[in-house]
Amino acid sequence: MRGIMFNLYFLCLQSLNEALENYNVPIEIVDGFIGQITVNIPWSALVNDNTKMEISNLELTIQPKQRKDSAGTQKTLMKYHEYVQHVSYCWFELVESLVLLPTLPGDIASSI
Repeated sequence: MRGIMFNLYFLCLQSLNEALENYNVPIEIVDGFIGQITVNIPWSALVNDNTKMEISNLELTIQPKQRKDSAGTQKTLMKYHEYVQHVSYCWFELVESLVLLPTLPGDIASSI
């Protein structure tokens, strides 16, 4: 027997977030959607065959969890944020230099 469900929105995010909290996962789920769940149950051979479940088009919106008791986590997030800003700045500088490259004098541009 095969059953299919379409377009499911997560309604009980609190339970999912509590499970993540129990495992000290530093994120929380804000929103979720499943495009399709297909379940195959082999009723005639239930003892011998496996029940199969397929989830398609899973979308999750997550965000970092703010922990009241963990100053270390906040420091790590701040350092990560600073690192991302630095990498973004370096990337911007590189792209800007490549965009300006054609405006260089011919002898300098041809040597690059």
